[in-house]
Amino acid sequence: MKRYIIEFLGTFFVVLAVSLTENPLAIGLMYLAMLYVGARISGAHYNPAVTQAMWLRGVFSTAQLAPYFIAQLLGAVAAIALEYQLSGSLFVPDVSPEDNLYLICLLEVLFTFVLCYVYLVTRTTHSFKKSQLYGLILGFTLVGLASMGGLFNPAIGVAALFLNRLLGGAAISLGHNLLVYVVCPLIGSALAGFAFDYLEAPARGEFASVDSAE
Repeated sequence: MKRYIIEFLGTFFVVLAVSLTENPLAIGLMYLAMLYVGARISGAHYNPAVTQAMWLRGVFSTAQLAPYFIAQLLGAVAAIALEYQLSGSLFVPDVSPEDNLYLICLLEVLFTFVLCYVYLVTRTTHSFKKSQLYGLILGFTLVGLASMGGLFNPAIGVAALFLNRLLGGAAISLGHNLLVYVVCPLIGSALAGFAFDYLEAPARGEFASVDSAE
């Protein structure tokens, strides 16, 4: 149960930084801090895309996929609901008709791929086994990616769309937003998991530290 509480709390604070500030530096620093808080307990995923990548990598239990996803989604819902109470406006990422849907999808896939791949490198390879730099590396990776736009986290997309529908928010394209902010991050995550598994030696055991492929 402790790991699910940590996943809820970590996701909550990261998503709160996203919804309240939309500031890449604030988001990355909050992610950095929560990584150090939760890494030794839950692995500090805070993102279904990261959880999926770890599972595809073979270092995460199938039985824990659903509980992790639920904890992350609940954390995102709670954060966006609190932001709504604080600001009076609902955080809802939206793809406008003027946007190039294909390009936005491509960027969301690519940026999620980078985030998940860096997570796998820093959390499951021998070279980082005893290093405490993973938080800095992942935090500033998120700063860089968020500076270029995007969410890279399906929990945020699902939570925002759910609350928007529940609270009668702005009219948005449900299909386009599900594609961009939910489906595309999961595709990027899957590509990262498969690519990493191909390039690195296979891992064994949950949260196992493995030697890098030579």
